[in-house]
Amino acid sequence: SLPVKKGEKYYLALDNVHPKGEGHTLEIYYLKEITVIGTVLDESKKPVAAATVWVENMNGKIIDATQCDSEGRYWLSAKIKDDEYYSLLYTSDSSFIECRQILLNEFAKTSYIQKDLKTTLPKLERGKKYILDGISYNTKTGRLHAASYPTLNALARLMMKYKDLKVQIEGHVNNPLVAANTGADKILGQNRATEVYDYLLNKGI
Repeated sequence: SLPVKKGEKYYLALDNVHPKGEGHTLEIYYLKEITVIGTVLDESKKPVAAATVWVENMNGKIIDATQCDSEGRYWLSAKIKDDEYYSLLYTSDSSFIECRQILLNEFAKTSYIQKDLKTTLPKLERGKKYILDGISYNTKTGRLHAASYPTLNALARLMMKYKDLKVQIEGHVNNPLVAANTGADKILGQNRATEVYDYLLNKGI
């Protein structure tokens, strides 16, 4: 990075070194400073000593991380790209996981500061059922969207720890362009379920 002073002009000169003139790709973006202050509670409104991790979805890079205090409170801050996908991942040894997508347009309404983000982590109990959010796919395909990776990685870690945890995988389709009477929706749904299944296998499940 360069320190920029008012009134100065900068030029970027590119020499096309490719023999077939393939050119270059330039990515220009702004970094937005985001601050998140929140609390993590269980279903009984009791504080949870959860780990809160800010993840860049595409490569799994950890942007910031912290541990909740005795009141379940946490504070995170980072500079992030305005065109990338990020997630807040909440985990605890005795709880199910929660993954929340970071949407910059929502933070823009509050000057990129979220002061009261409440998250509920349900306790892991034998016989109970939990729904895992945060799984999405590229449009009209069975391929996982990058925003799904932090959630599935956390699920894999949870399954490694609790060997008797049973997971039911269902693939759903809500695309109006897929005709239900042709069976294409069932095929796409099955492909999406298989994609999650294979992803977990590759993680060692």
